[in-house]
Amino acid sequence: MLFKLIVATLTLALQVSDATLAAESDPVGSLPLKVMTFNLRTTLANDPCPSGCWEQRKHRIQQMLAKYAPDLIGTQEGAPDQIKFFQNNLQYGSVGECAGDCQWNERNSIFYVQDRWQLLENTTFALSDTPEQIPSNTWNLEYLRAAVLARFQLKQTDSGSVSICMLNTHFDITRGHEQSALLVAQRLAQFCRPHDVVFMTGDLNAAPTETAVQYLIGEAALNGASTPIPMYETFLASNITGPTWIDSSFSNVTYGSKLDYILTRRGDARTVLQSAHIIVDTFDGFSVSDHAVLQSEFRIGGASVADVSSP
Repeated sequence: MLFKLIVATLTLALQVSDATLAAESDPVGSLPLKVMTFNLRTTLANDPCPSGCWEQRKHRIQQMLAKYAPDLIGTQEGAPDQIKFFQNNLQYGSVGECAGDCQWNERNSIFYVQDRWQLLENTTFALSDTPEQIPSNTWNLEYLRAAVLARFQLKQTDSGSVSICMLNTHFDITRGHEQSALLVAQRLAQFCRPHDVVFMTGDLNAAPTETAVQYLIGEAALNGASTPIPMYETFLASNITGPTWIDSSFSNVTYGSKLDYILTRRGDARTVLQSAHIIVDTFDGFSVSDHAVLQSEFRIGGASVADVSSP
């Protein structure tokens, strides 16, 4: 009960703060955008019913997505049956390749609302010294890991051209975090165009204080250099510091550390953060995964008079 009260209080405080931010700093002609990161909890884990089996969870996911209506979703741990369900039942387009043999390795995907966004280009690369080779594991990771990059164009707008560049990934449980951070930052900087609105989503398996995360947000150096594309962490910017791990109980209580992230390019006046939410809703008594779902809401495009919400 205390946990729920704290979450509710944080949410209320954030909503009040967001209303003020929106009034003061929405870019003229900007558009709403919801970005979600979602560790699916692979069906390869064979979690039991009713709490964790996919046959039950997929219906919870439908309800959750209908409630929060994200435009872009970065998913991790996707197994073939899970990806197929998204593609066939949830009316999202998707990009992203498996990190190895799809039957035994995860697929990190970016799902997007096809009626609103046109896919321009995409690529998948391994978290490895040989990223173009999939599968590839030169860092002694416990599992094969990969990242997906994609660019999208808004199909219809009165605000001129709006394009998004997004990376989604899943770092290893304990190994290769710093190498992975160096690689994804380099790839983001190379792949994204200067005019793109940039997002990164993922389960980084790392606390906010770890060097890999600090590097991505421009607060630490690796190999004597700063990141080529400084980001900011949308939950930290919203003063939300709660954990995102639930475990295989599929309850609505998080504990431990923050593992999941939604980042956006630092100092971009066209990207205004409005709110951030750690979602632990239950449907039929259980949550949708062993991680909380994270969603950040923005106004993008246009020309901002005061970029007070983009550190």
